[in-house]
Order: sequence, then C-alpha cells, then structure tokens
Amino acid sequence: MLGVDTESVRFYLNPPIDTLSESLLNHPLLKLEGSDEEIAVGLARIGYAYLLVSHTAMKDPKPWFPYIKREFLSRFATLEFDDGVVAAYRLTQHPDSTQARRR
Repeated sequence: MLGVDTESVRFYLNPPIDTLSESLLNHPLLKLEGSDEEIAVGLARIGYAYLLVSHTAMKDPKPWFPYIKREFLSRFATLEFDDGVVAAYRLTQHPDSTQARRR
C-alpha cells in the first residue's frame, strides 16, 4: 500500500504502507513518470495494489504525486473506503502484475 499525506493517520492494515517521505533515495517510486498508463504500469511493477490518500492531498495534487489526480484514480483505481479524511483505493489495472509483489 502506498500512502500519500497519511503520516499522521493511524490505521491498522494487513499490507505494509509506504510513504514518499520514507522512501529511500533510489526507490523506484521516485522515478515514476510519463503518461497515466505508464504510471499505472510502474506502480504495479513496484508492487503497489492500494493507495491510501488524504483528502487534503487530493484537493490540489502535487506534480510529484501523479497517481492521486482525479483523472488517474477514475481510470486506474476503485474506491474501497472513505471516511472524509482519507480514501483507500484499490488499483484496478495492473499490467505485468504477475511479476509484481503486492503491498
């Protein structure tokens, strides 16, 4: 699971949650770029199956979070949970997902 602006949110989750602030210098997440399709493929290759995103972050997505744009989420994710503070999305299109390790 990939978290965006969720450092202060407390959830009990089965999958581990990564946040960009915790990413290492050479983490592949930092190198994602291109079209929405390429971003979706990249997330799947890294192994992400879920996104946990604060509503604050989604109001004005930063350019370094292309995967939380409304257009991206409507095409490549399904809303699984929303409590008004954060929303959890399941990524729905995972090209090459047989090689991806789910997080």
